[in-house]
Amino acid sequence: TAEARAQEKDKGSVEKEMKHKVHQLYKAVHPDLFHAWPEAKEANERSFKLLQQFISGSGGDQRRPSNSSRFQFKFYLKEERGPGDDKAGDEVGERLRKIDVEIQQPKRASWDLGS
Repeated sequence: TAEARAQEKDKGSVEKEMKHKVHQLYKAVHPDLFHAWPEAKEANERSFKLLQQFISGSGGDQRRPSNSSRFQFKFYLKEERGPGDDKAGDEVGERLRKIDVEIQQPKRASWDLGS
């Protein structure tokens, strides 16, 4: 039906946008960018793997209780700083910003609304 085709098109555009956004995030938090900061490198690697689980809906063990379906991510991002950007004065370099995110795994949605 036309409605089913429209739903399939919407699903495809959402998936395409999701892949694009995840790719942008990965370029910003890729562990290889953080070789000078081992803790940040490890946290980004761990959180990105967890994000992939979250997106795929696997979340690991499907038998776990629903109250444990929270995903906690900790990403580090590099921020460029220029002259006068910090209290020390004219130091130029990079600093890290930590971002903590917690998301609840949603119930699986069915795109097939016709059945």
